[in-house]
Amino acid sequence: RNSSVGAIRIITRAAPLDEPDFKADVTVGSREQRNARLAWGIPLIEDKLGLRLSFDTRNNDGWQRSLNTGRRAQGEDITAVRAALRYAASDNLELTLRGDYMRDHSPTRMGSAFRFDTDNNPYTFEETPEARAINEVEPWGSSLTAEWSPGPVTVTSISAYRGLRYRNANDVDGRAAVRSFEVDRQDLDQWQFTQEIFVGGKSLAGANVDWVAGAFYLEEQ
Repeated sequence: RNSSVGAIRIITRAAPLDEPDFKADVTVGSREQRNARLAWGIPLIEDKLGLRLSFDTRNNDGWQRSLNTGRRAQGEDITAVRAALRYAASDNLELTLRGDYMRDHSPTRMGSAFRFDTDNNPYTFEETPEARAINEVEPWGSSLTAEWSPGPVTVTSISAYRGLRYRNANDVDGRAAVRSFEVDRQDLDQWQFTQEIFVGGKSLAGANVDWVAGAFYLEEQ
């Protein structure tokens, strides 16, 4: 929706129903970079019920420093979790309940005044001391997907709810005397409910044709 250059479709790994799996990695780097990822899938009831948990965190203290205030900028402070519960009710009916949450409080970059790089260091900048820098992004959501395959067709229903808390303040141009580009405070609280249902198959009127038909509903505030 409202996409002018395309869309990204992300397909997550399904929770296992037979064998558990585990994956993790840790990364450290310069500028205090510290990343960690964890994914764990476990069958709770063999061939019936499975659970998958995922965790991701990315952190650094900011690879730029303001010469005026000493504040760190261009950093990362991100944590995300996701869970999926998969239930195979029968050979032709499967339910998946998902939930996710992300917290992004990364130190944002502030606008710099137009001046020469006095110390010839790309990791420093000069910001307006009076300006505030706020960056708080917290999206979360849940969904229930039902897939039913009665014979040659497949019916899919997806019910989803998403919320977003966003707080932002910054100075775009770095000039304290000019108030044209400052954002003193921006608060956004958004939620949306979507319901989609569609039916599809591999043949139509005896011909080998992939087809799909459905309906989509959105309510947003």
